[in-house]
Amino acid sequence: PFWDPREAILIGKSYLYLKSLEYMFDSESTCKIMNPNNVGDLGTLSCNIIPTDETGEASECPEELIVDEDPRILLGKRIDFNIVITKANNLPENLCKDTYVKYSWYLNNQEYRTET
Repeated sequence: PFWDPREAILIGKSYLYLKSLEYMFDSESTCKIMNPNNVGDLGTLSCNIIPTDETGEASECPEELIVDEDPRILLGKRIDFNIVITKANNLPENLCKDTYVKYSWYLNNQEYRTET
């Protein structure tokens, strides 16, 4: 039998801004998935940004990093956090099987990938 290996198809791009880390708060965000051809939106990603300790396991941010007033006190300090993608909504029906998210950090070319 003949078959073609499965290839990834880019559904769209989305951007998650980490502004909420400025005050070290948990934050829920919904990001639009933008069509790579600039022809409208193709759904949304729901994400949680959760500050943690160095192990990434803590449910609370270390007290010394909690900011009450001026977030500039965090400059030069290590900040650890988890980003949890809770769901993707309104994806095109023909493209919503075995989906995953591939991501990278600003000014860093290394790409990471979630499980399907």
